[in-house]
Amino acid sequence: MTLQRLQAKQTGLLGPVSFGAGVLLLVLVPIFRAGNRYVPLIGLEWLALLVLWLLAMRSLAGSPTLANRRDVAPLGIGEWLLVLSPLWAALLFLTPLPMAFWAGLPGHAAYPSAPGVGWRSLSLTPDATVASLLAGILPVTGFMLARTATSAQLRTLATVWVLLALLQSVWGLLQAGPFKELGFGVSVDAAGGVIGSFGGRNNFANFIAMALPLAILMLWRSLPGVGRAQSRRSMWVTALWSLALLVLAAAVLASLSRAGTVAAIVVSLLTVLLLLNTVAKPHRRWYALGAAVLVVLAVLISAGVMTLIARFEDDALTQGVAGRWQLTESSWQAAQAFWPTGSGPGSFANVYPQFQPPGMLASIEHAHNDYVELLMEFGALFVVVAALAAGLIARQAIWLWHQASRVSRMPGSLQLQLCCALGLLAVLLHSWVDYNFRIPANATLAACLLGAFLRRK
Repeated sequence: MTLQRLQAKQTGLLGPVSFGAGVLLLVLVPIFRAGNRYVPLIGLEWLALLVLWLLAMRSLAGSPTLANRRDVAPLGIGEWLLVLSPLWAALLFLTPLPMAFWAGLPGHAAYPSAPGVGWRSLSLTPDATVASLLAGILPVTGFMLARTATSAQLRTLATVWVLLALLQSVWGLLQAGPFKELGFGVSVDAAGGVIGSFGGRNNFANFIAMALPLAILMLWRSLPGVGRAQSRRSMWVTALWSLALLVLAAAVLASLSRAGTVAAIVVSLLTVLLLLNTVAKPHRRWYALGAAVLVVLAVLISAGVMTLIARFEDDALTQGVAGRWQLTESSWQAAQAFWPTGSGPGSFANVYPQFQPPGMLASIEHAHNDYVELLMEFGALFVVVAALAAGLIARQAIWLWHQASRVSRMPGSLQLQLCCALGLLAVLLHSWVDYNFRIPANATLAACLLGAFLRRK
């Protein structure tokens, strides 16, 4: 290895320390109730800040010559605006406003201030807003880690994501057996779904569903004739990835999450179609993949898929849909009441009770629809940021389409990016009926997948 290559490896944007710290962050986030606990979340936020500082130092220390050797393009203006969106939210919702102006904002008149207070921030719950925006450091770090990684590092990250999902799957499946104490005191709902180290089965299922396309890709690449030659070792690698895929799929079903199962099925089928479309004619790997699918179906049926089917029975499904729709509808009314300023990040649990229907007696912390909840809290800022993200995704999809049309066979890096996009699709679909973006582990993984998808060479 030449001196120049050695320096590039040691002083590039992502050196061993910064990349290792980023991987450590990804490993730790799911363990402590998916990062959804205040005390461990503080430690995770400090670690995320350390990773961001290391990335910045690596970038500033790199010479122009070395920067040009990176195999990924630097962030564009739109991506920087997206990355800095927590800062824009902090400036908007935490800057003090004159009380006379504040009281005239939509929905704010019902919240009188203490006597003598002349200024008040736009957010109705400033403390909750600060905590919510600080938690946003984690997905920002995940995005930057994947977006600025080299191709080799991105492949490592993909493997880490799948292994984390596999660890959660094993953890959850053990809870379904004689090791229910692995829930560590968290009571599983009456449906009996497993949760791994998460606080609920829906977020647990979604975390695994996001990793399924990458697991299928790794199984595909291990098949003889695809990523390696026929050998005894390659057969063992294929068998291990097949087993991993079985465990992931079984854990999604064992969670008994209806939306999580639907999202997992959709992205898995799309991934298989994507990979099958990369070959020009029938090949033995078609039969190998078909056999793997049959094994998956057989194991899932023997593992108790009939229990999941019972969750889709008319009465249970109707009651669940009716309750979620009532919650979403009332949350939409709250979003309209605070439009366009919003009530402030993290304010939903404190503000929603005045919009809660009389028959709904439970204490509601989230709208079970991320988009409506974000619209209520962030107002027009959410629309702007969501439009920006959608524009970046659409532009990247067009660019990748042009890249794929120029070659006769889809390169491995493009396959990886598209599978990351399908993993992101899993959380985007599931979040219509849940709050995955409010769970640090899910939000961080989703941001990583977005960063990987937006990469350009």
